[in-house]
Amino acid sequence: MSCKLNRPFTVTVEGNIASGKSTFLGYLARFPEICTVYVSGDYEHGRFLIFLQEPLEKWCDVEGSNLLDLLYQNIDRNGYLFHHYIQLTRLQMHMQETAKPIRILERSLHSSYCIEFVESFNVYYKHIPTVYLQTSPEVVYTRLQSRSRPEERDIPMEYLVDVHKTHEDWLVMRSHGTIPCPVIVLDASKPVNELVNSEYPKIKDIIWRKAMSCDDIAC
Repeated sequence: MSCKLNRPFTVTVEGNIASGKSTFLGYLARFPEICTVYVSGDYEHGRFLIFLQEPLEKWCDVEGSNLLDLLYQNIDRNGYLFHHYIQLTRLQMHMQETAKPIRILERSLHSSYCIEFVESFNVYYKHIPTVYLQTSPEVVYTRLQSRSRPEERDIPMEYLVDVHKTHEDWLVMRSHGTIPCPVIVLDASKPVNELVNSEYPKIKDIIWRKAMSCDDIAC
């Protein structure tokens, strides 16, 4: 690799709760062409690429308070507080400096739907492809039960349906307006290892070919 990015080429991965985002990134990181090493439960670093996962540990311990648990105990009451805090942590993740030329983020600033705030980033976001892991609410509900995170024990099916509809309206139907970035929709209802193996050529094209084009690279 002879080119150096003026700024990191970025790809974001979106999807419902338990749609397989973290697992998807883990499987993706095992492909040697991505030049990275996967370490479960931590940031994944490679020679050319960095994976940045959602900072769950921050959400579960805010000066002793578990905001994720509080959210699912009473979504109507605690949703505003939780989503504004995670928007801050996502902004910190987006602004994190890295020497790696490519980075893949688990969810983006768009995920919290703060549209007025995000509009100022539209010029930046048009260069950031989004991979949408599309799943049914029934599939993610089953996955929630199997992974048994204590904070997620009380999530109702109705909430998963709402989150699914929001993603569909946002990334598929485009009901909230034009999306500045390209969106790749993948069927994440299948096992993640099958998903990555079948869709890797498409993913590779997004991450590798576009990143290596010299539009945003100083050679």
